[in-house]
Amino acid sequence: MSSPELNYNQCLRFLIENSILTSRQVSIISKRVRNDHSLDYRTAGSYYRQVKQCKVKIKRIIYTIILLRILNVMDDNINSSLEQIVTRLHELVKLTDDHRNISHITYQESDLLSMLSMLNDVIIKLIKI
Repeated sequence: MSSPELNYNQCLRFLIENSILTSRQVSIISKRVRNDHSLDYRTAGSYYRQVKQCKVKIKRIIYTIILLRILNVMDDNINSSLEQIVTRLHELVKLTDDHRNISHITYQESDLLSMLSMLNDVIIKLIKI
C-alpha cells in the first residue's frame, strides 16, 4: 500500500516521462508557481538559465496546442475529456492518510492507474494524423 505522496510521485513520474519537460524543469516550474525562488544547490546563473528554458518550452507548448486546434487535431471533446481527467487526477493525488482506510487506499491506487491509462487512451485518440 502506498501513501498519497507515492501516488503523487507515481503520477508525476508518468506525466514527466511522457512530456517534453525534464524532472528538473518540472521542479523549477513547480517552485516558481509556489513563489519559492530558493536556488537549492545550483548557481544563480544556472537556475535563471533553466527558468528561461522553462518559459521558452511552456510558450512553445501553448503555441503547439493552438496550432493543433487550428489543424483540427484537437477538438472540444478532447479538451473536455482531458479537463475531466486532470481534475480527477488532481483529486486522487491530493488525498491524505487521515481520510483513507486500507480498503480505500487500494481503490485509490487502482483508480489512479485507471486514470493514467484513460489519459493515455485519450491522447492516443487525439492523434488523428
